[in-house]
Amino acid sequence: MRGIVAAGAAALLLGLTACAPGLEERLEAARAYQAGKAEETAAFFKDRTAPLTLPECRAWAHERTLKLTQARLDASLARIQSTAAFSAFLPQVEWTYQRSGTDKTLRTNVPSLGLAVQMQDKWMTQTALTVSQPVFAPNAWLLWLAARRGADLQELTTARNEEMLDVQVATLFYQAAVAARTIEAYDAQADASAELVRQIEALEAEGLALRGEAARARAFHENDLYNAQVARDNAFAAKANLLDLLALHPLSDAAPPVDGASLLAVRALPWGTMDAEGKWAPRGRDAALALPLEEWLWTALVARKELWAGDLSITLRKVEALAALAHFLPTLSVTGGRAYAGSDFITPHSYLTGGIGGVMSVFDGLQSIADYQAARAREEAAYALREDAAATLMVSVWQAWTNWRQARDLKAVAAVALQAAEVDYAETKARYEDDQETLSEVLDKFSALEQARIDAVSSEYADALAEYVFRDTVGLGWGDGAASRPGEQKTENSEQSAPDGATDKTPDGKSESQEPLLKKIGGAA
Repeated sequence: MRGIVAAGAAALLLGLTACAPGLEERLEAARAYQAGKAEETAAFFKDRTAPLTLPECRAWAHERTLKLTQARLDASLARIQSTAAFSAFLPQVEWTYQRSGTDKTLRTNVPSLGLAVQMQDKWMTQTALTVSQPVFAPNAWLLWLAARRGADLQELTTARNEEMLDVQVATLFYQAAVAARTIEAYDAQADASAELVRQIEALEAEGLALRGEAARARAFHENDLYNAQVARDNAFAAKANLLDLLALHPLSDAAPPVDGASLLAVRALPWGTMDAEGKWAPRGRDAALALPLEEWLWTALVARKELWAGDLSITLRKVEALAALAHFLPTLSVTGGRAYAGSDFITPHSYLTGGIGGVMSVFDGLQSIADYQAARAREEAAYALREDAAATLMVSVWQAWTNWRQARDLKAVAAVALQAAEVDYAETKARYEDDQETLSEVLDKFSALEQARIDAVSSEYADALAEYVFRDTVGLGWGDGAASRPGEQKTENSEQSAPDGATDKTPDGKSESQEPLLKKIGGAA
C-alpha cells in the first residue's frame, strides 16, 4: 500500500512540475525584474554626475545591449558548427571491452578411457583498440568549408548589426538632446509670459489695459506651459528609449542628462576612401566634403559589409553545389588496431588489425542530382540578391549624401534666422523701453527668438547626425579600425594622419568643441 501511495505522489509531483507557469510565477518574475533592473540602474549611475556623452553611450550599448543577442548567438553557433565539421578529418579512436560467460557447466565424456570430466564455467574476454582515419573524404571537406564560410558570414552580419546599433544610439541621443534644449526654451518662454501676465493684470487693475489683452496673455502663458510639458514628455521618452537600448531601467530617474554637444564629436572622426585597388586612402574632412558623389559610391561598394556578406553567400552556394556533386565520389579511410581475446578453453592471444575501406553512392533515387540543381538555383539567387543590394546601396548613398547637404544648408539658414531674430528682438525691446511698442509685441519677438535658438541647436545636431548617417552608409561608421575592414589594406600613415578640417572653426578662430554651443548661438534674453 505504501508503495502505491509513493508512486502516486511521485506521479502527482511530476504532473505539477510539467504544468505551465501561472500567475504566481508571473508575479515573481515581474517583481524580480522590476526591483533588479531598478537597483542595477541606480548602481550603474551611482557616482555619475557629468552628463552622458554619445561616445560613452555607444560603448555601453556595445557592451550591455540585448538587441544583438540573437546575432551574437548565431555567430557563436556558426563557429561551433565549423569546429564540429572539422572534426570529420580527425582520427576516430574506439576502445571496446566485452566479457561473457555461460550459466551452465560443460561436461566432457571419454568413453574409451572410461572418464567423465566436468569443466568450470566458460568465460570469454575480448578487447580491441581501433583507429580509423579518413584519407579521402571530399564531401566532409566541402561541408567543413561551407561551415567555415557560414561562420565568416555570421561574423560580418554581427559586425553590421553593431554598426546599425551605433546609428540607433546616435539617433536616440539626438532626439534626447534636442528635446532637452527645447525644454529650456519653453521654460524661458513660460517665465517671460508669466511676467507679461503679471504686468498686464496690474495695468488692467489701473484701467490701462483691456480685458482682452489680459486674457490673451494668460492664454499665451498656458500655451507655453503646455509646450514645456510636451517637451518634457518627449525628452523623457527619448531618454527612456536610450536607456532601454543600454539594457537599463527605461523609466529610471538616476540617469543624468545628455550632453548634446558631444554629438559634434562626429566631425573629428577620420575620413577616407577606397582607391581603385581597394586600399584605404585617408583624407581630411574638408577634402572629403569636396569629393564627388562617384567617389563615395565606389567606397560604399567596396567597404559595406552587406556586400562582403553577399560575396560570402555566393561562395557558400558554390561550395554547396560542389558538395552535392561530391556525393558521387567515394569516401576512403584506413583503419588499424590491436585486439585481445581469451577464454577458459583458448590460450589468450593478441593480434594487430588493419584495413582500408571505401564507400561510394551508386544510386540514391536521383536525390544527389536534385540537391545539385537546388544548390545551383540558390547560387544564381545569391548573385541576383547581391546585384539588388548594390543597386539599393547606391540609392542609399545618394540619399544620405543629399540629406547631409540639406542639413548643412539648413544649419546655415538657421544661423541667419537666429541673427535676424536677435536683431529684431533687440530693436523691439529698445522701442518698448522708449514706450513705442507694447509688451505683447516684445513677447512675440522673444518667442520668435527662442524658436530661432531651438532651430539653430536642432539644425546643428541634425547636421552632425546626418554626417554620421552618411558615414555609416558609405561603410566608414564610427571610424574604429577604418582601415582594417575586410579586404582593406592599411597604409603606413593611415593611423598617424590627422584629418585636416576635422572641426569647424568659429569666426574668432575657436573650434566648436571648445566653445559652448549655447553661448555661440546666443544665451537667454
